[in-house]
Amino acid sequence: MRCNVCGRYTSNEEANFCDYCGSPYREQFQAYHNIQQQNSTQNRYNYGENRGHSGYQQENKPVSFMDFLLSYGLFFIPIAGWIIFFVMLFVWAFSDNTPVSKKNWARATLIFMGVMMIFMIYSLYVLMGLLYQNMISGGFEYNKYIQSFRH
Repeated sequence: MRCNVCGRYTSNEEANFCDYCGSPYREQFQAYHNIQQQNSTQNRYNYGENRGHSGYQQENKPVSFMDFLLSYGLFFIPIAGWIIFFVMLFVWAFSDNTPVSKKNWARATLIFMGVMMIFMIYSLYVLMGLLYQNMISGGFEYNKYIQSFRH
């Protein structure tokens, strides 16, 4: 039997579908197949229109260098710049309108900031413990402080 879509032959005369492309052999399935093929063609060309305002093209559009630079520029806003940057990272990481590349960057930055925060808290905890221990032992001695790092 010969497939009407891909043109390949099969030795199984009782097959309902092509082994290579999956299209139906029987006429009762042909109408269904034609409708499915039209829908997939329409979806392929109208995919951006069906997804709403952001669209397929805008979502997969790469983010420019200047856009990333301006994102880091939020740090330079006086007083609240780092808070705005942190809030915007959450907006960019979990928003549906954000391009994929910026979304991935925001998520990676949030993870990096979390790991660095844990490292800084642990380092502060160790440093405060060492200083407290030195204060109890009779004051700060430079040699003891340096030797504590060697052990």
